[in-house]
Amino acid sequence: MTEEPEFNPYAPPGAEVMPAPSAANPQNYYLAGQGKRFLNYLIDHLRFYGAMALLGAMLGLLSEWAPANTLLDLLSSEDWFTSYSTSLFLLIFYYTVQEALFGRTLGKLITGTKVLTIQELKPSLLQLVGRSAARMVPFEVFSVLMDSRSIGWHDSWSGTRVVDTRRVINKRLSPALRKH
Repeated sequence: MTEEPEFNPYAPPGAEVMPAPSAANPQNYYLAGQGKRFLNYLIDHLRFYGAMALLGAMLGLLSEWAPANTLLDLLSSEDWFTSYSTSLFLLIFYYTVQEALFGRTLGKLITGTKVLTIQELKPSLLQLVGRSAARMVPFEVFSVLMDSRSIGWHDSWSGTRVVDTRRVINKRLSPALRKH
C-alpha cells in the first residue's frame, strides 16, 4: 500500500484571491485629506483659467478672420449675467467631462485621488453633473474645510467621495497592524 506524500511538488501554488470591489465588498479607501483636496482645487482652477485664457486668445485671433464669433461675444460680454453664466457652464462642463472620461481631474491625478460613490463604485454621469453643479453654490468651497472628514457639500449632495488611491486599507491585516 502506497501512501500519498503530504506535499505535492507538482501542484500549482495556492494564493488567496481577493474579490473584485462591488457595493457589497468595497476596497475601503481612505478619504482624501483637506490638504490634497485644497491642492486639487488650486491645480484644477489654475488649469481651467489657463485654458480659458488660451481659448480667449485663440478666439480673439480667429475673430480677425471670422467676425461673427458668438462664443467670444459671450465670453467678452459686458452683461454681467451672460458672462458669469457662460463661465459657470464652462466650469461645470470642465469638471464633468474630466471626471466622466478619466475618473479624475488633473489635480486629482497629481495628488493620487479620485471620485467614487459612497459604495466605492464609479459615479454615474448624473452624479458627476450634480457634483459639478453643486460646486457653483456660493461658499461651497469652504464646506470641505468645515467638515473634519473633508466631505464637501458637492460630495454629500451627489453621493460621492474623493478617496486617496495611494492609501488602501488592507483588510487581511489585523486592525492593530493597519496603518491609520
